[in-house]
Amino acid sequence: MNDAGPWDNTARRRKVMIPLAKPLVRILPNVKLPISSYLDWKAIIDTNEESHALERQLVVEGYLHDPDFDKWYSLSTIMSLISTPPPNSLAELNTPTMFLLSLKGPTPSYIRSLYNRLPPILKKRVEVDGSVYWMLSHPIDAAQIIAEWFSISLMPNSVPV
Repeated sequence: MNDAGPWDNTARRRKVMIPLAKPLVRILPNVKLPISSYLDWKAIIDTNEESHALERQLVVEGYLHDPDFDKWYSLSTIMSLISTPPPNSLAELNTPTMFLLSLKGPTPSYIRSLYNRLPPILKKRVEVDGSVYWMLSHPIDAAQIIAEWFSISLMPNSVPV
């Protein structure tokens, strides 16, 4: 919530909402909140001319009009997303792990920090100059990165990075 970018307004809203939501979830756990109250789908569309039109079409004309796209979550669901601890410590991770980091996404410095705290396993971080929708607007590039990772990570005797 401390990175700057097009999601600043929603980050500020979350900083106000979370302390209020903690006591409220005990009283009204099933109250539904619109996802847009804490995540602005349109604000995180890439501003690059190359990607903007496609991402805008996918988000605004696609997701936001899709009757099967969840637009509301219960308060207990939202609080669970941000407060449930992982099942094991990060140090116990032994699965090959790749981070595809969108530099225009909402938390690049947090994701870098998380990556740096991974144990000495086979790992890779790929930074892309795009939004959280980068994989949708660049599917061929994304497929190549992921396919290359699978070919490396599935090799016998892969060496940690």
